[in-house]
Amino acid sequence: MNAGCQVVDDLSDCDVVFGVKEVPIDQLIPGKTFFFFSHTIKKQPYNRALLKAVLDKNIRLLDYEVLKDESGKRVVAFGRWAGIVGAYNALWTYGQKTDLFDIKRAYRCFDKKTRAGAKKGTIASYQDYPNWFW
Repeated sequence: MNAGCQVVDDLSDCDVVFGVKEVPIDQLIPGKTFFFFSHTIKKQPYNRALLKAVLDKNIRLLDYEVLKDESGKRVVAFGRWAGIVGAYNALWTYGQKTDLFDIKRAYRCFDKKTRAGAKKGTIASYQDYPNWFW
């Protein structure tokens, strides 16, 4: 609520639904607008049923994979860094839940030296992370 938005279980009153990964077919709400990576633009066979469900349910799909600027360059893309940040956030969450250590949130890190900075526990500095993490 501090950010001015509510977290709710029922999205039926929402006009637009933002996600990242594919939405499970049984969770698609007819007539809504969805933003997510559908993994259908390259005709991925495993998501044909998803695309068919989007069409059958009259859903407006805005697939991040096809959003491009004037020069044709994708404006939304994930890759290696998404995985690294995801792993880092998993470590941050573990530290918060167990109270074993406290590292900065990933969005506050700008280089190797600012990524760590433990306040209370087992991870003392960025040198304590394996090299593959960076």
